[in-house]
Amino acid sequence: MRTQDIGIGKYYRFRNNEYCYAKAIKILRPRVNNLDKTSEEKTLKCVVVKCEWSQDKNPVFGLIKYFRPCDLVKI
Repeated sequence: MRTQDIGIGKYYRFRNNEYCYAKAIKILRPRVNNLDKTSEEKTLKCVVVKCEWSQDKNPVFGLIKYFRPCDLVKI
């Protein structure tokens, strides 16, 4: 997917995974406005999407993962 096609709050799948969902939280670009980023986000070298990674769409437990936009697929 392209960066401009990703909607914040929408669900996507990782291209090689069929059982987990990635909910887009934020699109992060490298070296732009470093004031509100964490130390991991400050070291980015490409555009990434910050996602909540869970096994279902209404998660009780989810992980925060960073994916490149080209790795996400629409459901």
